[in-house]
Amino acid sequence: MRNGVPENLHTARGAKTPLFYGWRMVASIFVIMTFTSGLCFYNISVLLTALTREQGFSVSLASGVTAVFFLSSGFSGMIISRLIERFDPRATMIGGCMLAALSMFMLAHVQTVWQVYVVYGFFGFGFAACNMVPGATLIARWFERGRAKALSIASTGLSLGGILLTPISAKLISDYGLGAAMPWIAGLYLIGVIPAALLLKPYPAVMGLGPDGDPPHETIDGKAAPRSGALYADAIRSRFFRFSVVSYLLIMLAQVGTIAHHFNLIATRIDIDTAATAITLLAGSSAAGRLLGGWFASHNSLRLFTICLMIAQSGAQFILGYGDSTASLFTGSIIYGLTIGNILMLMPLLYAQAFGLRNYSRIYSLGNMVSTIGMAAGPLAIGLTHDWLGGYGGAYVFAAVVSLLSAALFFNAGPVPNPDD
Repeated sequence: MRNGVPENLHTARGAKTPLFYGWRMVASIFVIMTFTSGLCFYNISVLLTALTREQGFSVSLASGVTAVFFLSSGFSGMIISRLIERFDPRATMIGGCMLAALSMFMLAHVQTVWQVYVVYGFFGFGFAACNMVPGATLIARWFERGRAKALSIASTGLSLGGILLTPISAKLISDYGLGAAMPWIAGLYLIGVIPAALLLKPYPAVMGLGPDGDPPHETIDGKAAPRSGALYADAIRSRFFRFSVVSYLLIMLAQVGTIAHHFNLIATRIDIDTAATAITLLAGSSAAGRLLGGWFASHNSLRLFTICLMIAQSGAQFILGYGDSTASLFTGSIIYGLTIGNILMLMPLLYAQAFGLRNYSRIYSLGNMVSTIGMAAGPLAIGLTHDWLGGYGGAYVFAAVVSLLSAALFFNAGPVPNPDD
């Protein structure tokens, strides 16, 4: 063994060490997450604004459509977790990509509210098949020591998509409308996701490797043998899982609700161009924060880091709620961006540390499903509060209070358990 690579993988003396294929996996997942976030996740706020302006929907009704997207993505994650255990993840991700692209195309042709709800249901399923459940599961399989670093790099694509692709989508929709823009956006999605998905491998064992490039573990039918860790039934009954999953439900309610209305908030208070810049700042600071967070998470307590980020998210929401100038709204966007990427990234890391890999995909997909209930409720909750109070100030203060409550619940979850206890 030399530098985490088996000796038999080295070439002649003095030759360069072959690149561990796991890093190519990271690069592929990075590209996939760039397109899923830029044209789906961050794009939700752009689509919400277009639906309210072009279709005449109220903010709360458009938020309800967004809720369907997140509910669909959360519950379908449970199905997807089983599919990627039984079949090649490439098939699942490519199928999901095609379903999401078809849903984008259909948004250009919907005429009634019920049609939008149906399309968004399929859109959520397609998004989930390409996003965090398969991505985090594959990285957990390919890395142990370097897991935090690998996931932080791959998930930085979530922020890059908001920087590069969401502004393009916003410009296309603003200039040409949903009907003309969405087919082009759907085509861009296919071009971005499918080639990257074809490069993925289900386990390091299929290439004669173990996690981190170490010698392979024992294999069964070409798949990695069962690893140590908690059983699914024991994990979901634990205090840590129960408190942490409720905490994540609330933090994602506040987080996604804020993101979904972020563009509309700033477009209403300032203008559309400023809102597009704020989305870019949000995504850029999220990318920077996630890279720093990956290093920090490798050397410090994941539990304390998560609690601090939840409190910081609350502070950013207070700033955005009361901000009435470009400077204050940009400041709030940057602080908010520093928190959101890391909070999302920490959940799969926490569950891998707490429960091991034996039933990891099932445990994480359940936690992800519960948190997406919060994602689904968030845009609707903020939209209803906006309509009730007549503005975004009180709605964002509500989100800030929910973020503080989530921090308190996560603190009460107690220490991260040892998966082998």
